[in-house]
Formats: sequence, structure tokens, C-alpha cells
Amino acid sequence: MDGKNLSSRHEGNLEVAFGYIGYKNESIALNEKYSINGYNFGMTAGLGYRYRFYKNFSIGPQVNFIGGVLKDYEISGPNGFKKNVTLSKENVESLWRIDITLGIIYRF
Repeated sequence: MDGKNLSSRHEGNLEVAFGYIGYKNESIALNEKYSINGYNFGMTAGLGYRYRFYKNFSIGPQVNFIGGVLKDYEISGPNGFKKNVTLSKENVESLWRIDITLGIIYRF
């Protein structure tokens, strides 16, 4: 819908984006705090539908798939401890998730 033709009450959208995806975890081992940080190239893809129920207001669901793969990370701990860990191809960490949302939109 181009915003000028309001004859249809139905709208749809498809979106795809690529970029940075990060991972952070705070852990405790042997009563010491450790921080695990990693990042990689990620993506998101979404599909949504909206129904215009009144002049400038629309409502509808959207489903997004967001994720990437963690191939290496850094562990930081007490007394300046740092270690880089590189995972083998069989042990990479999948960071995928699905978001389901319901949105209300107001167009100016």
C-alpha cells in the first residue's frame, strides 16, 4: 500500500535484513564471575499482515526469524583472565529464535 490509496483495508509486508548479531552471557564457576562474549554476521526475515480497522489505524500479526551462528567467543574472568575459544564445525552454536508479535500502527 502506498499510503495514498486507502481503498483496501489489507496490508502486507516482507522484510529481510543482514548485520551484526551479538551474544553475551554472565556465568559463575567455582564462585568466580565469568563473562562470555561473541558475535557474528546474522540475519532477520519477517512476514506481517495488517488490517486497517479505522482511517489511520491498522492492527495485525507479524512473524520474524532472527539468528546467526556463533563460531568463536571470548571468556573473561577474574585477575585479568581472557581466553578466545574457536568452535569446530560440528560444535558451532546456533542463535536462532522466532518472534511472534501483534502490532497496532497509526499512520500520520
